[in-house]
Order: sequence, then structure tokens, then C-alpha cells
Amino acid sequence: MENKLKKQKKEMIDVYQISEILFNVEKKSDLKDAYNKIKTNIDNNGFQNTAKIYSLSNTASSGGKVGWVNKNNLSSSILNEIKNLKINQHSKPISIPGGYLILKIEDKKKEKTEIKNFEEELNKLIRLEKERKLNQFSIIHFSKVKKNTEIIYEN
Repeated sequence: MENKLKKQKKEMIDVYQISEILFNVEKKSDLKDAYNKIKTNIDNNGFQNTAKIYSLSNTASSGGKVGWVNKNNLSSSILNEIKNLKINQHSKPISIPGGYLILKIEDKKKEKTEIKNFEEELNKLIRLEKERKLNQFSIIHFSKVKKNTEIIYEN
């Protein structure tokens, strides 16, 4: 992370304004059907409304809005999927721990980053990465609990 931050000081960086839909499927064979259902809903109702309905992420209540994200803060697999998208386009499902992610590019820009306090920025990056990992682990755990829970209804 230190190297990423040092590299950031010296160049113009691509920055993306992103929205997300995080979803999960029981079996990998259900992925295509789930994606088609979500895609149809996006086409009919818009990305924000679809995120509110289908997304498991904590951004669902805000229509999936993540905000501005520096390309250096994205994993290489996510960056490869979104770098060629145009504004208002969304990605195909991206496999991540805990589910699948559909990202929409709301806006793009290049920005020269100015780091005033290196240590503070490093701590911020570490905190964001920890939060991202904990969120992924939470989703994985919830999926396991859901899969192993049986509800019996008796009259």
C-alpha cells in the first residue's frame, strides 16, 4: 500500500465515480439467470432502483452509490473489467469473495493527487481495505448461515 501511495504522488490518476450491485447465487449455474433478471430490471427500472432491490451491499439503500474511487484502490480484476466502460455503462458480473459485483461507471476523470499527510493517507487506505475485507467476510458468513439454516413451519 505504501508503494501504491508513493506512486500516486507522481502521476495523473484515473478516478471513477461508481455504483454497485452485489449479489449472490446458490449455485454457479444460476449466475446467468440471476444476471439476466438483474439486467432486465436495470433496463426497465434503472440501476439505482435495481440496486435497492437486489444488492446485498451496504450501499443498496443509496442506490448502490459508492462514490469516487481512485484506480489504485481497485483490484486488478475489477479495474480490468471497468477500464474500458463508457459513462453510464455497467459491467458484467465480476466474481469477488462473497458474491458477484456489477459496477456502473457514473463518471470518469483524471486527477493529480495531492498528498499532504502521507501517514494519514496510508492509514486511510489501510482502513478502507480492512472495511472491504470485513464486508466480504460478512457476506460469505451470511451466505453460509443462510445455506445451513432450515426453517420448519408447523401448524
